[in-house]
Amino acid sequence: GELFCIVGGNGTGKTTALKLAASMWTNPLEKGLMNSWNSTGNGLMALLNNNYGATVCFDEIGISNINLTEFIYSLSQGSDKTRCSPNGILPTKTWCTNLISSGEVSFSSKVNNQSGMSARIIEFMDLPITNPEEHSKTVQTAYTKYYGCIGKEFVKMLSELFPLLIEDFNKWKDDIVSKLPSGNINKRLSLQYASICLAAEYAQAMG
Repeated sequence: GELFCIVGGNGTGKTTALKLAASMWTNPLEKGLMNSWNSTGNGLMALLNNNYGATVCFDEIGISNINLTEFIYSLSQGSDKTRCSPNGILPTKTWCTNLISSGEVSFSSKVNNQSGMSARIIEFMDLPITNPEEHSKTVQTAYTKYYGCIGKEFVKMLSELFPLLIEDFNKWKDDIVSKLPSGNINKRLSLQYASICLAAEYAQAMG
């Protein structure tokens, strides 16, 4: 799993963006894929458990008190720590999905300054998502009324275009690599950025 972060001030549409993303799969007004960072690390893992594909959203990173560095490594590995009880080893929580976070502070500022972190976190800084207020209300009205549909159609589209998907993904990856300084981390980052660009391209193709 990878982590995508939307960072910006109050009123820029961060939470609206998260709810719009969650609405691809479910009702964003109900807890499930739309959550708060106000939880324990184990609680967050439980929310990710058995999720294979539906993006999970967490709002307001500033209120989190967990070890975020440890959490990000677990997120990218797709599994929690092996845990034991008096009766033996407990089932390990596993997943294969992405996470979108929002906050007024940078996620990177809350984790250890390690090179591996920069390959696991993509941040969008000061990105105005809804502007003006009427736009925000229009988006909120849409995801309140229509939800749980687009994700299924998107997956159906991907399955039908699978051979082409690989070709298109590699084109985006190569294009992005050519624009970045050389280095292993940038090669890894190109995979994440290629996923974003390809998803946007296919979303436009869906209309």
